[in-house]
Amino acid sequence: QHRLRVPPDLQIERVTLTEEGIDRVARWARSEEGRITVFLNRRITGAQQLTLWGRLPVRSNGRMSLPAVTVEPASMGTIEQVEVLSRSLELYRQPAVRVALDDAAGLGERVQPALEPVHPRLGRLVFTCTAEPSYSGTVVVSANDARIAGAEQFTVLRFVNQAWVAEIDYRFRAEGGVVDAVRFDVPANWGANLEVASPPATVELSDQPGKTRKVLIVRPLKPLAGDCQVKIRSPLKYAPGDPISAPDVVVLGMPAAERYWCLPLQVGVEAVNWDVQRMAPATLPEDMSTLLPGPESAVTFRAVGDHPQAVMTSVKAVVGAARVRLADVRLAPSVIGGWTAAAAFDLEPGGRSRCPVRLAPGWRLVAASVSGLAATPWPQAEGEWQVPLCSDRLPQRVELVLASDTSPSASSRRWPLPVVWLEGWAEEETLLTVHAPRQYAVELNAARVDSLSCDSARIDSVMSLIDLPEEIVATTSQSDLAGWYRPWAHWLVWCGKRLGPQRLSRGDATGKASAVPDNWLRSARRLHAEELLVGIANAPSLAVQTMEVWNEMHES
Repeated sequence: QHRLRVPPDLQIERVTLTEEGIDRVARWARSEEGRITVFLNRRITGAQQLTLWGRLPVRSNGRMSLPAVTVEPASMGTIEQVEVLSRSLELYRQPAVRVALDDAAGLGERVQPALEPVHPRLGRLVFTCTAEPSYSGTVVVSANDARIAGAEQFTVLRFVNQAWVAEIDYRFRAEGGVVDAVRFDVPANWGANLEVASPPATVELSDQPGKTRKVLIVRPLKPLAGDCQVKIRSPLKYAPGDPISAPDVVVLGMPAAERYWCLPLQVGVEAVNWDVQRMAPATLPEDMSTLLPGPESAVTFRAVGDHPQAVMTSVKAVVGAARVRLADVRLAPSVIGGWTAAAAFDLEPGGRSRCPVRLAPGWRLVAASVSGLAATPWPQAEGEWQVPLCSDRLPQRVELVLASDTSPSASSRRWPLPVVWLEGWAEEETLLTVHAPRQYAVELNAARVDSLSCDSARIDSVMSLIDLPEEIVATTSQSDLAGWYRPWAHWLVWCGKRLGPQRLSRGDATGKASAVPDNWLRSARRLHAEELLVGIANAPSLAVQTMEVWNEMHES
């Protein structure tokens, strides 16, 4: 057994004595003199730890003497002498109160905590110090009634290192008390990678029962008082189909703050606009102007109602040089006389909403499609058309079907090429495939290639175009990316099946050739479209695009 002397008014809750992690207390009893006798369930020797939990009442004036707990020799000769080698005192407090120590005697230098300051049961550690055998002092307890004023919250949305990041800057003044923790209601897409830039603090992120949002608790290592600032930085991830939106972060348990949002107007070469609800245009306070790189590159809004929203809507590409990555033109005689042609232009619009099509004399436009969807061209002058594009910023494929009722001149036996082109758009590479009777010959200042080389060139063209800049991926919703990627993936798979898996990749880890090469998968994964690509690759091969139908008719 062990014997302890404790203050008479100490309300004991629990007593434990552990040996090698096992509690050896059978029971304990308390005498009228305030002595505690702890009875063990067996005789033990060696290292052991005796722990006592209890409560002491605080007088109405908020003062309480430091308690002294002493280990005494036990009865029955079990312990003849007790020598205390060291004593220490740790003072904790709960968030609702403030504590101070008066009239201290016999205490060493008080050490402020440098690491995790919060105990799950005791609260925040105020200080720790060594103690002499006859230490004394008075703990003064007062209400922690901090008054919060001048609260302002600034949310800055940035595109940094190929990812969207939200920065929250919450500022306020605390008077008449201290702030131990700041709680925020944050979106569900906030995760474990968030960080508190200021002050040094620990964080806790948890779900809210019955809600889709989370609670973020920031516990500064030192209580906040006076002019306070909490800065949080979190990467943002958006679910498929969700547009890019500014996070709505709300402080909990404190007076409402004046809330501002600083949103970019330019992401890389992309100019973006924002659709806002319950927000109004605003000007940042002078001391916050450093949040923005320049007044022309961002716009500021202020909340004017509950649940404000800001969603990225229109994205306008900076007008640049439009180009045709690959012009793929095919000619064949028609079974009813004359000639037919199919042309595919893999292009980058460079900020243009339509492309100018020019036909050689004697040819007429039969049909047009853009990214696999039928398009209605606008006639201009003779042999000139304007084909509307589905995007002024994303690469796309324009497919045309042409017909001519005439054949090469019988006298000259010559027919000028090309038969179709995009007026004023530079072509980086051209493929020309001619199916003709033996009496025809093609005279070109170009090298002849086989069909496998043609399909390889088509795949290379697609892979270069779907390698979108990061700012375009970041400013396009995943549903829009999937819709844009689908016709490209279909064409990739079609060309890949013509080449055969052995020519596409070296094979997987088992040595078997794969129908979907690794570089295709990496590209699709970057666009959040890996499952879409694999699904198309595993589906039955059906000709749905103009060039695929042409292959079925002329090249199978």
